[in-house]
Amino acid sequence: MRAQIARISASTTLNFKGQYKYVEESNERDIEVNAPEEGELVKPTVAAMKDIGMWVHETPSILMQGRAKHAEPLIVDDEDPQVAMDREVAKDPWEKRLKPVSNDATVLGGLPAWVVRAHDI
Repeated sequence: MRAQIARISASTTLNFKGQYKYVEESNERDIEVNAPEEGELVKPTVAAMKDIGMWVHETPSILMQGRAKHAEPLIVDDEDPQVAMDREVAKDPWEKRLKPVSNDATVLGGLPAWVVRAHDI
């Protein structure tokens, strides 16, 4: 139950594109706040936020083993630890962070996973 709640929370935490960036010389798992050298980050307008392509997933995906990181693999004989970890990652790959929500799989019935609507107050 705890892993399912974590999976729902992780997959529904969104941010606008450009708020975070990948850490330089890193894999696609490490991100940091996108702090421009000059001034503050320009936040998008409401009109821009109505575009589905503006939204990305921030948090790491939850693996099928119920964790955000792979567990230490069992090393067989004199196997290289990196080979064992690569095998674990291949069995249960993680999703790229900052993945646009428009790339999410459709839900039951072929409907899109996300719909963006703006309402006037």
